[in-house]
Amino acid sequence: MRGSAEQEAGGQAIPSGRLGLGAALETYAREHPRPGLAILVSDLMMEPAHVERGVLALRARRSEVLLLHVIGAGELDPGREFTRGVLTDVETGATHPIVLTPAARARYRELLAEHLGALAALAEHTGAVYARLATDASVREFLSVELPRLGVLGRR
Repeated sequence: MRGSAEQEAGGQAIPSGRLGLGAALETYAREHPRPGLAILVSDLMMEPAHVERGVLALRARRSEVLLLHVIGAGELDPGREFTRGVLTDVETGATHPIVLTPAARARYRELLAEHLGALAALAEHTGAVYARLATDASVREFLSVELPRLGVLGRR
């Protein structure tokens, strides 16, 4: 699924603008009324309420929903990648100079924990399955251990 502001150039997708995920999933649910399995692969770096809106639309059509949250190792611990610099928001183009002081890192950890907790609560509330894969984690282990543990894939 592509964001309405996403453009293509030379066969490559160029991310730009914000994706209205909730509205996009609502549209999909409306246009595909038969129940099925919806696997949403995303960084989920948006307000959980926007995600919930779409998940509820899918669940109303009796679809099973897997929220597969792919999160960068640098998002889990930004100090691994830099301590100061200028961040560019790929959705808005806005730039933000930043220095990762101990206080800033502590506040970031708090906000991230709140966000991750809200996503897990959203999944529980809507009956979706939430699985998080860090980009530095083993995909093989994720597929063979984590997803079977969550009941998404059976073990062989």
